[in-house]
Amino acid sequence: MEGMYSNSTTWTLKFKNPEHSHDATENIMAHPAFRKLNEQEKSQIYQISESLLMQRKIQAQLRSKRESDRPVILEDVYSQFKKIKKDKLQGRRPIDTLIDTLKEENFVWSSARDSEGHITSFFSLTPLP
Repeated sequence: MEGMYSNSTTWTLKFKNPEHSHDATENIMAHPAFRKLNEQEKSQIYQISESLLMQRKIQAQLRSKRESDRPVILEDVYSQFKKIKKDKLQGRRPIDTLIDTLKEENFVWSSARDSEGHITSFFSLTPLP
């Protein structure tokens, strides 16, 4: 169902699919849109993620600082962590990012790839001081 509020203080409802696949949700808090993190909360998760704090503790911090009765569930924190990780990779594969970091930090490393470019073996040593 799609709703639109007009200037004349009336709602117009349009049914996209009257044969919807499930019953109405009894608890609105189950919908991700209701629990959506605001920009401040996303920023807070990003800053906290740098400290390697566990997601459960981040969830507790967000709950204690949230002014509304909207819940924060672990799935919301995990989703934000996943987005942060994807943004940091900048479209690259995690293994390519790792190899670039090893090169930059002067690690001794070696890898072998098959004909399709998949890594079949990997070896690295921490550089000596």
